[in-house]
Amino acid sequence: MFIDMKIKKRLFRLIVLVFCLIYFQTSSFAQGQLNSSTVDLYSRIKSFAGVYVKKIDPLPGFMEGYEIALVQPVDHKNPNGSKFTQRIFLSHRDYSKPIVLETEGYGVAWPKEREMAKILEANQILVEHRYYESSKPKPLDWEYLTSWQAASDHHRIIELFKKIYPGKWVTTGRSKGGMAALFHRTFYPGDVDATIVYVAPLMIGPIDPRIEKFMNSVGDASSREKIREFQRVCLKRKTELLPLLNNFSENQKLIFPCNLECVFEWTVIEFPYSFWSGNHRSIEIPQLDALKEQLFDFLNKVNSFSNIALAKLKFNAALYYQQYTELGYYGYTTSHLEGLLQAVKEPHFSFYVPKEAQNAAFDGEVMPLVLSYLQNEGNNIIYLYGEFDIWTSCEVELTGKTNAIKLKLKGKGHQFDIMDFPANEKEKIFTSLENWLQIEIER
Repeated sequence: MFIDMKIKKRLFRLIVLVFCLIYFQTSSFAQGQLNSSTVDLYSRIKSFAGVYVKKIDPLPGFMEGYEIALVQPVDHKNPNGSKFTQRIFLSHRDYSKPIVLETEGYGVAWPKEREMAKILEANQILVEHRYYESSKPKPLDWEYLTSWQAASDHHRIIELFKKIYPGKWVTTGRSKGGMAALFHRTFYPGDVDATIVYVAPLMIGPIDPRIEKFMNSVGDASSREKIREFQRVCLKRKTELLPLLNNFSENQKLIFPCNLECVFEWTVIEFPYSFWSGNHRSIEIPQLDALKEQLFDFLNKVNSFSNIALAKLKFNAALYYQQYTELGYYGYTTSHLEGLLQAVKEPHFSFYVPKEAQNAAFDGEVMPLVLSYLQNEGNNIIYLYGEFDIWTSCEVELTGKTNAIKLKLKGKGHQFDIMDFPANEKEKIFTSLENWLQIEIER
């Protein structure tokens, strides 16, 4: 009898313990407060329909890391139609922390902690853009590579992961990735609490005239003239430099879509745009009577000849298609090269566009729609630009109708970080984020 009573008490305690565990787990789900003692994050992700997940080594400062393939509709207007898998990297710190979703404008082969996740001590999701790297539909139907379709990809990812991370959400991106973040805010304005974009232009029209105006005023007059002189001397000494290009292409095993003279001239034409965006200074430019090797090496350093190789053109095909049909591009001012261009007499951006997509029309309605939303309703957005970046010419102009802020970093081109800004401007960024997200940022 005594033994039976002990067994009954133990059974009762065990039942109570199990009940408490079940209640705690259910309560945690309801409040979104998941941790390793309740539900395994891997299992939670794996339970989502159309998701393939693999554990990877976490980045420094994170607790867990995952590579994820999410099945997405090629056309979000037809969710039951063709599908593709989109690559995502999740880096987990803590369920109580904010989450930063980085809208990559290109491919992403492996995770790396980005600046916003570091500043906010946040969880991080990196999303490869549709039609890049491993996130390509098969067959590659260019029709569905649009800003709205990409924004819908991001919306679906956020909807899915809010089931795990119900706290504050921030989107961010750099350059084309920043544009993708702005597109997402426009088409799905209620998804996130704040957005920070680096060097994200909005071109109006296939060729935005502001770019040419910028190129005629960027830096100082002597630097601009020195660049033009460098272009001219490269073309005048083309017969000396072409053998060096031939050796370079053979050593690098490069295959080009046109002859070497064409490749050389395109590289010279593109030189000024790469020069200013790449944080170069006119003092770096070789003297006009420099050795041919010096001219060649500097030209190749600023705007690599490999950019026109077939492999690189194929790699960037989606970028060029998007520029050609929605994002816009720049025209080429070559009046100062008159009489020196033989292979590329009338340069046009269509040279870069995949041949099967060159008949696509430019949609002139998308960018004005996006700009109108950002200027009139785009709250909680921070725009960051570099003084010498050509894409700064197409910066988003603020109207005062929103609480968005914009900062321009002096002396920089296309590459910089928030931590490069002066202390007072960094403080303005941090204070805005604290107010919008209701958090404290460690200084």
